[in-house]
Amino acid sequence: MPSPAADPRRRRFDPVVAAVFVLGLLLSLLLALRSQVGGDQLNLLARGWLLLARGEWLPYGNPSSSGGAVPGGVTALLVAAPMAVWRHHRAAVLGLLLTQVLAFALLDCWLREALPRRQRRLFAVVYWLSPWRLLLSGFLWNPGYLLLIGAVHAWSAWRQREQAAFWPSFALALALGLGFQIHPSVTLLGAATMLLLFTGHVRLRWSGVAAGLLVSAATLVPWALAVWREPKLLPVSEGFPFRGLLLVFPLVRGILYWLRHGSLELPQAEARFDFTPELGDAWARPADLFANGLVGWVGTATILLPLLANLWLWRRLRRRGLAELLGVGLGGRAWVAGYVRVCFVAALLTYAAAPTTVMWWQGVSLLHAALLPLALWAGALARRRRRGRMVRIAAWSWATCAVLIALLLAFGGRRHRCGGEDSIVLPLRGDHSMLHDLQIYESCPFEIRPGGWWPDVLPEPNPQRPRAAQPPVRSPAVAGTSASNVPVASTRPGGGVGMFPTTGRGGASPGSNFGGGGGGGSCAATRKLPASPAVSCRSVSVPATAVLKSRMLPSASLRVVTNA
Repeated sequence: MPSPAADPRRRRFDPVVAAVFVLGLLLSLLLALRSQVGGDQLNLLARGWLLLARGEWLPYGNPSSSGGAVPGGVTALLVAAPMAVWRHHRAAVLGLLLTQVLAFALLDCWLREALPRRQRRLFAVVYWLSPWRLLLSGFLWNPGYLLLIGAVHAWSAWRQREQAAFWPSFALALALGLGFQIHPSVTLLGAATMLLLFTGHVRLRWSGVAAGLLVSAATLVPWALAVWREPKLLPVSEGFPFRGLLLVFPLVRGILYWLRHGSLELPQAEARFDFTPELGDAWARPADLFANGLVGWVGTATILLPLLANLWLWRRLRRRGLAELLGVGLGGRAWVAGYVRVCFVAALLTYAAAPTTVMWWQGVSLLHAALLPLALWAGALARRRRRGRMVRIAAWSWATCAVLIALLLAFGGRRHRCGGEDSIVLPLRGDHSMLHDLQIYESCPFEIRPGGWWPDVLPEPNPQRPRAAQPPVRSPAVAGTSASNVPVASTRPGGGVGMFPTTGRGGASPGSNFGGGGGGGSCAATRKLPASPAVSCRSVSVPATAVLKSRMLPSASLRVVTNA
């Protein structure tokens, strides 16, 4: 008798999955084409732009909140590649979206072999239309790339459930190695891999693992040379090991995020809506009330569903024991359930050993695993005659709410509107050709003022350079106040006399891609060096196998100072 995984009915084109994919893709495109640029986005775009415009490859990523920078230059390549086709800051977001499309293709390829058609469709709904995935697909940020790393992890593990193979092992090791250069939270997938190997869910071809790790290590050679010359680039941590186990709260927080990732809720910082720039004062208040009700109340209530799904997944724990539940079951569905349990335990162990408090974006590499309990549980309920209709109604309701949340984010979210309260668009200290070459200023004019923010790898604007006045811009205004216009000097080329609102936010942005923050900016401290004829900032070339330059441009804490 052929195995269920070999059933050709599961492998053929499914119109429901295709319709869900198209719907989610259109929503992601809407979000991506309305995305704005904040602090972290400017740091990423600067790395890609330097590679394209000047041929300079920076072998380190965004600044760490606790010091140093993310190892490796993979992010510069990821950002630069789509901008080589379309010189626009939103091209990088479309490149990020492409990685999520590949992630969905890999996950669907896996689940159409492992699960019945109904559960495959349910996963497509809860994953591809998840507000968390839609949010991450709509703006440029390192964690958005991690969905592909998680999909490669699941797919390669499935391919090697019975027999080890070179290329899946190579893909897994390469994905983990490169993923660590994107965001260190990929450690979750590393822990899951070790536990899957220990429980017998996966077999690895060690020659493939070695080859993958060797390739990923080769990409770190320029970074190692840069750290050797400038030790301050080495990332550090302010916490201590097993902080989550000793303080308990970080571990509980990690469990809550596992459940929240399976719901319609959004992070509190991302649920700050303001529809005034799009709808005006008359309609902004009702839209704001609707958005807060849907995301704040309905979204929070849906946490009950992943809670019940996970309790169902572990329902036999007392009778069978942890070792048996983490073991390999017979059939594709049992293997998927075991994979989810192993990922959950790996997440708990990682959160317990982590030196810092868990943040919501640090678990997105396991987003597919956090959503699978919903598909498995709903599929089991749908097999019962009386509950099948209830599951269909719940799936339609889930999809409808997800579409509404995506539309609310696109027209009122802080990352997708120009102006309004708490927008991620920051005042800057000056102007730069990158801001116009990538159409950043043209997409949303920003305020220029002395205390503004500045990308960490671009040279500081020259305060002695003659400035022209700048056209009026929209600046984030606090609700209930009006912005007064005052002239502000600018380096905008060819600008005429203009005005700026004085209610814009200034200072450094409170976010970072490495140790903490919310993705709106960088926590790297910006320090200005005193002007001195005996001190100058020069480029530092980092040799590699090809002619690749790494230039430490004067800025922030990554500035390299040499004697003239």
